[in-house]
Amino acid sequence: MEDFKENLVFKDNRYHVTWPWKIDHQEVPENRPLAFGRLKSLVSRFKDKPDVLQKYDCVIQDQLKKGIIEKVATSKKNGLTHYLPHHAVIKPGKSTTKLRIVYDASAKPKIENSSLNDCLYRGPVLLNDLCGILLRFRVHTIGIVSDIEKAFLQISLQKDQRDVMRFLWLKDLENPEVTQNQIQVYRFCRVPFGVVSSPFLLGATIDYHLESYNNDVAKQPKQDIYMDNVVTGTDTIDAAKDLYTMSKGIFEDASMNLREWASNNRELEETFSDEDRAKENVMKVLGLEWSRETDTLAIQKVHLSSAQIVTKRFILSKIAPVFDPLCIFAPYA
Repeated sequence: MEDFKENLVFKDNRYHVTWPWKIDHQEVPENRPLAFGRLKSLVSRFKDKPDVLQKYDCVIQDQLKKGIIEKVATSKKNGLTHYLPHHAVIKPGKSTTKLRIVYDASAKPKIENSSLNDCLYRGPVLLNDLCGILLRFRVHTIGIVSDIEKAFLQISLQKDQRDVMRFLWLKDLENPEVTQNQIQVYRFCRVPFGVVSSPFLLGATIDYHLESYNNDVAKQPKQDIYMDNVVTGTDTIDAAKDLYTMSKGIFEDASMNLREWASNNRELEETFSDEDRAKENVMKVLGLEWSRETDTLAIQKVHLSSAQIVTKRFILSKIAPVFDPLCIFAPYA
């Protein structure tokens, strides 16, 4: 924590951090051949699905436009260099297919090599107690939730920390052949999700920012935030309106956007701007389903077909993904 605060820089309305390196971090491999091979496999996998490759490219170009990543010449180096392999996670939706790019900081060229994650400290766990957040949420008369838009990507990396965040992509999707001439090198300017230290850097930055404000509004989200989710509340409508407007401003001071605001109070929801307001009537709150209309929390439903043979193993396979932070259900025996 001392190293984090000593190296933290606030510039251009954004926090700039360094990676918490271990002493022997010089062992981090460059990893380019591995990243190149993974890219060939990725393109080959989606060669017959050009729409997926197009969406992949759209995510990268959007990040480039927003300054989240930047192009870099292969020959240009600033200290250690490392390339992150990446792959797609696709979640088919009702209307569109959602695609997320996942970067692998645990990849090793050889089993005896260190990965990038091996060279970084995980950092202390700064998460608030999940049960405490949920219990405080239910105590309030007016429940309020929101989240930080792309939270990790709002924290900048200092320039000498970026070359270990390189990755490879295609220059031209019209010719999706993975050759050295077709490769464009990018690197992250912000903290990507997937690196072992990223949750610590996010939590420490938010804590540091909120502690710099000496008011009750800043103290409330500090104790009621879990990663990028704010789950809180008040007992009066005036306090709720103040919490909305002031906390929005506090997070905007660090280039973080609190969005997807929702409440069980209709009067309060009418004060949320259209771009801030959550659209779903039933939404996820720390893994639980919250109905704003009935103001109830529920465990995710498990759907069983009457045609399926119900065995112990089958039941266990169905309940394993169910998130139950309050341990309402006893283990199946």
